[in-house]
Amino acid sequence: MICTLYHVPIEEKCDIYYDALFYCWGSQSTSRDIETDNANFPITPNLHSALRRLRDEEAIHERNYQVGIMRKFYRCCDSVRGWIGEEADESDVALNPISQLSEAYDEQSTATNKQDAEYGNRDLGSGVLSMYDRAYTSLVHLMLRVYFQRVRIIQEVALASEAFILCGSSLTEPTWKELENAFNFATQMSALSIYRQLLPQNFIALQTSRQAIDSNDSSNRKLSFLLSRHCPSMATNSQDKIYALLGLCEERELSELGLDVDYNLPIKDLFLITMKKILEKDKNLDLLSATMISDSYPLELANLPSWIPD
Repeated sequence: MICTLYHVPIEEKCDIYYDALFYCWGSQSTSRDIETDNANFPITPNLHSALRRLRDEEAIHERNYQVGIMRKFYRCCDSVRGWIGEEADESDVALNPISQLSEAYDEQSTATNKQDAEYGNRDLGSGVLSMYDRAYTSLVHLMLRVYFQRVRIIQEVALASEAFILCGSSLTEPTWKELENAFNFATQMSALSIYRQLLPQNFIALQTSRQAIDSNDSSNRKLSFLLSRHCPSMATNSQDKIYALLGLCEERELSELGLDVDYNLPIKDLFLITMKKILEKDKNLDLLSATMISDSYPLELANLPSWIPD
């Protein structure tokens, strides 16, 4: 813990604002060190605990504020660059053909008829199709990485005007759109149908949220839909299963729900309050379809009512 000491006169009017801390000394048989002005200073364990508590409260207040403005942050940045980790599972094999696969998907999408699209596929196949089986396997491994499974990246990717993927030392930095196109093109090829069962569902859910933002699809930006769609996403802090999705909702949706970011709110209370607000606003039970049974839930969610999606 690092602190800074300020010497100020004790007067009725002071230019520095501060709070006073009252505490009991407690046991003085041991001490804890804090760093003050580049020097260690011993304090009692009780004071150390009090200071740590105050620091954590400040951190929570700051987190509440930061999470609340994430929508503006990602909307205003020039681009988001997602670091998905070091090279592994032939990630270089997955990254190299992404641009060409993406172009093929665009050509297929703009083909005037089915015959033109099929010809384009055959023409592409004469060049690098022989490597696609291996490349697609690597692509699936790439998109099954933990990065794509975290709930916090959803709004990063969905709200950014441009998003790039960085992996290891590879100089290939595909955009998120290229990654989507490459994935869509590869999964449409009949020769690769054997891999359809391996499709990374979190990545597909991310695609849905990106498309909803781009097309201004209000139905797919309702919190009930987002919670259901991204229910399998992972979060270190279970509160982020809700808070990390608020930035994807429309302003009207947020206003009607009246949910504030508050990490001081117990997780069980947050889930109960959120579910109640959604049921009252939507006036249907669609969100109940997101409930599931799992042995891997955090202990903090273990005692939630069965009708609450977690």
